[in-house]
This record gives sequence, structure tokens and C-alpha cells, in this order.
Amino acid sequence: GIPDTALWDSTNAQVIGPGQLLTLPNRGPNLVSLTPPAASLWGVILAIGGVEQTRIIAIQTDGSARAIDPANGSITLITAAGGLTAEARVCMWRDSHVLFGDPTKGLNSWDGTTFVHYPATFTATTTSGSSTITRTGGLAATAILAGMGISGAGIPAGASILSVVGSTITISSNATATGSPTITVGTGTPQSIRALDVFEARVWLVTGNRGITFSGPGSFTNFETVYAGGSAVLTDP
Repeated sequence: GIPDTALWDSTNAQVIGPGQLLTLPNRGPNLVSLTPPAASLWGVILAIGGVEQTRIIAIQTDGSARAIDPANGSITLITAAGGLTAEARVCMWRDSHVLFGDPTKGLNSWDGTTFVHYPATFTATTTSGSSTITRTGGLAATAILAGMGISGAGIPAGASILSVVGSTITISSNATATGSPTITVGTGTPQSIRALDVFEARVWLVTGNRGITFSGPGSFTNFETVYAGGSAVLTDP
């Protein structure tokens, strides 16, 4: 038998109750073959089309990323080679976005359809005195979300998106100029990220030796202080 002090060596059994072990089955056939190989694998639960679905995110050695459905082995390309690096790290924002932090590719997101690098931009028309702007190009409308802070000519500092209906976007402040500006989402997003996680409705990024950057509450793109984002360097007391 296995001594009480040697259960850690029972690598093929799972404790299921007092004095009870369940022997693990043999490994099944390979689910998929990836070329080039995966540098890391990450399990996520993502709402796609309103349905919670399990996916395995593979970061490949050429900087591409793919989502694998463990139920049937189907593969979805997230970003092609060079979109990330093999050192990318992954975490979830709620159940709506997979976030990728990368030492050279910065912060990126994937909602099951669209891969976005931040800061991201779109073009729009604005009317002075109006809180409604109209998207005309750039970042896909489906990737523009309520709560995102925006900046650009004629957009007051601290403005954020309240709603998106088709190409019509309502923002929290009236535009101060009429024109066709380029609007930026994620101004100030760090471009070198060593690790990332989500806690207390904020994204926390490790950006250097003891350096951290955090988003404002309720957002994964608002890193400016006007949105209560910020950064700090941890020091010893």
C-alpha cells in the first residue's frame, strides 16, 4: 500500500474522499496538432453568441494564437504569426473578452470574433454641442463598448462611451467641435506587459521590475488618471 506520507507520489490517482482514490484513465488520442507548436496553453470560458463556451487558447511559438474547442477539436485563428510573441500571457475580462499581455505587443483583446490591439482608433463625425458621434471607419463597431474612455479632437477629457447602436455612439460629454476626427480608445495603454490579471473590476498589468499599471474600475482599456487608472512602482518598506 501507499504510506500516509507518500500520497503525493500517487501521480495517477485522484483523492475523491476519505480513504478513497480514483485511478485516472489512460490518455486519449491527441485532440489537435499545432504547427508551429504551442508555447503555452490557457483554459478560458468565453461567451460567444451569448452562450458560455470553453476554449483552450494556444499561444504558438511564431506569435500566432488560436482558440481550440475541446469538445470537437475545431480551431479558430485569433491572430496570425507576429500578432503576439511566444511570451504572451492571458487572462479573462468577465466572460466577454480574452485579454493578452505581451512584452512587445502590449495589450490586446479577443471577443470570440475580433482581435484588437490597444490603443485602437476609429474615425467618426462630431457635431459641436452634441453627445452623439457617428463612426465612419476603423475599429469595428462591435469592438466599441460602453464604458470605454475615448480621446480625440473635439472630445472633452474624461469622456467615455455610454452606448453603441450600429454606427451611432453616445458619449458622456458633448463634443466641443464639429469635424471628422480620429478617436482613440485606450490612450496610455502600456506597450510592454510581463503579466496581467483582473481583480476588483480592474486590469492589473506588470510593466517592469516591480512596476504595475492599473485600469479604472469597470474597464480594461481606461488607464489614464482621469478615469481613475494609474501606475506605481512597488518598493520595500
